[in-house]
Amino acid sequence: MAVPYSLFHQRRSGGIPTVNSLNHYISYSEMIVPTSNYWNVTHGLTGKMEQNSEGKQIMEVLGKNMAWNMKVIGHGKEQFPAPDPVAKTMTNFIR
Repeated sequence: MAVPYSLFHQRRSGGIPTVNSLNHYISYSEMIVPTSNYWNVTHGLTGKMEQNSEGKQIMEVLGKNMAWNMKVIGHGKEQFPAPDPVAKTMTNFIR
């Protein structure tokens, strides 16, 4: 069972578009995405993450939510099987 997540560590601001792009792929793949209490972005120079208490809390909450998602999916698979896959329909507006 895979529970994907996107995470970006950066020196300065500007990581939200990166996380957003990563989340688009997860959504396109029809996966359930665990969330945290803020954007999955941490800040700081290499080796300075220990000083980023907000970033550490975000990762802790994300880890707990991932574990919970995996437990719920694991326990519910027998009673609630996944929906049948649907073949992707493509639209091409170029004629």
